Amino acid sequence: MKTQKLFSVMLLVVVLATSAFGQPSKREVVFTMNANEVIYENEYALFQTFNQNRFACVTHDTVTKEFTFVFNGERIRTALGNGNMFDDDWHLYYANPGEAKGYVFTYRENGRWYINYHGVIEGGFDEVYCENPFYERIYTPGKGYDYLYKLAYRWYASRNGENRKIGFVEKMGEDGRQRLNINGVIVGPYGSVSNVTLTENGKYAYCYKENGKHYVNVNGFTVGGPYQHDINGLALARDGKYAFGYSNDEKWYEVYVNVNGSTVGGPYEYDISGLTLAENGEYAYSYRNNGKYYVNVNGFTVGGPYEYDISGLTLIESGKYAYSYRNNEKYYVNVNGSTIGGPYEHDISGLTFTESGKYSYRFYENKRHYINRNGVVAEERSHLVFDNGYGDLDLTSKDDGHSFSSSYEYDYVVIDGRPYGQSPAIEAWYDESKNAFVWSAVENRELVVYEYKLK
Repeated sequence: MKTQKLFSVMLLVVVLATSAFGQPSKREVVFTMNANEVIYENEYALFQTFNQNRFACVTHDTVTKEFTFVFNGERIRTALGNGNMFDDDWHLYYANPGEAKGYVFTYRENGRWYINYHGVIEGGFDEVYCENPFYERIYTPGKGYDYLYKLAYRWYASRNGENRKIGFVEKMGEDGRQRLNINGVIVGPYGSVSNVTLTENGKYAYCYKENGKHYVNVNGFTVGGPYQHDINGLALARDGKYAFGYSNDEKWYEVYVNVNGSTVGGPYEYDISGLTLAENGEYAYSYRNNGKYYVNVNGFTVGGPYEYDISGLTLIESGKYAYSYRNNEKYYVNVNGSTIGGPYEHDISGLTFTESGKYSYRFYENKRHYINRNGVVAEERSHLVFDNGYGDLDLTSKDDGHSFSSSYEYDYVVIDGRPYGQSPAIEAWYDESKNAFVWSAVENRELVVYEYKLK
């Protein structure tokens, strides 16, 4: 997976472009790069709404080796780093050209960290961090913050310009060992730490390895272990109840489920996943038997057999549940025993299920991102898209009477059997309101958008 494929506010001059066969189309230059610049790995995206083309991209100067984040035509940040999540110089978290100053990034200067949050710069901190599913080092039960920052071993949350101290667990490494900073108190060191969890009322749990053995710690007390193999998932409730999966002795391939000190399930094949624990003590997880996958809720199998493991398992207080699964190479969403979404070509993400029975999830179809909220589907382009920016594009009009295709092997696109433009498309879509194919491309030093209106 490459770096972030981002988004594009500018109404720009429309010029007339002609294909090799003379059919006119609209061509807009939305950005012109400097002499030595290229779009970084061809990764950017165009955001089009009504008659406006908005965009964001990262450019790379092949001479100075600098990278520049460009937002709606304005050069916002230039530095040696490319802005990915592993970059020590700066890290681009968010870009949405549909918003005024719709970007968030952090950066380091003179040993201190700063954040540019929608155009407002704050700092310097010991560290600063935004929510990111790929970066598991800071654990806090709060999810509604704008960003977190660290000063003098403690973490604070900022939201809408207001700051407050929060409960947290921070994983820290030193000399090949790992410690935990729990609300300012350092524990450890251990050989390794995993499965850190923290409740809203300050209860915490984690797994640790020491002298080749594995243990479970809940609120400062070891409640499980020693085991010879990794702990297989860990869940914690507000009242301190816990659940985890484990293997006994040499039988690493046989997994059991422990809930609050009692074994309630197993043996299963190899592992369990999606272990979750409700506040009333009910639990859920998926398991494997005879090469097939199943869903267990409070001791009863309620889903399966499936060909692949399930994901996104959620359990609410009433005992109702939701998860996504894969069968026959297609993806589906199940809510309380009924399949309510699918089949989809790609995996489901962001599945949520609330106590009121409302659900939502994201899916990706026909090179577009969508969100389904209680059965209402809407296109979603307000989050970062991770994509490699390569591959063939194939579209049809609503009546299936017109076709569009593009391949990186050719320096043009094909509409109804005729070539257009001077390079392959980066993004393309059919605009029903205009009855037109729209696509973006990089041509020499220009980032351009084409619009081809169908007859």
